[in-house]
Amino acid sequence: MHNWRIQDPVALEARLNQIVGVVANGLFAARAADDVIINGLVRAPRP
Repeated sequence: MHNWRIQDPVALEARLNQIVGVVANGLFAARAADDVIINGLVRAPRP
């Protein structure tokens, strides 16, 4: 969504994860991703 500001990403992530059928939402607000895959390359996220 263009110019959409998420005021509380941790709360939004928690609410999305409560929806039946949602497996992952991609926000990674509560906990950072362990690995990042970009164009087939696996990189550790920055601390």
